[in-house]
Amino acid sequence: MLGPVMALWGKKLFPQAVGSLVFVVVVLGLLMLFSMANSMTTLLGKILCSTISTLLGLMAANYTRVKIKFAITILGFIAGWYMAELIYFSVFLAIF
Repeated sequence: MLGPVMALWGKKLFPQAVGSLVFVVVVLGLLMLFSMANSMTTLLGKILCSTISTLLGLMAANYTRVKIKFAITILGFIAGWYMAELIYFSVFLAIF
């Protein structure tokens, strides 16, 4: 359903799409860290952790949206790293 929209306005909407993805990843990652640290055992802890996660997620999303070239560079580094690992292990498995 989003295919035609991204085909028509993809370049203009790319920073918002990346920013929303960063927001979701940061918020969920922080909530997982908070829950592993037992910070969310009380109602006040849940409220504080959710507020902090949301604020940091908004800050990260805004920074990513503004500095989209930086986000694309980091994505390239990470994708290159995993592609190199995939090639390395494919060769390793082919040898042994």
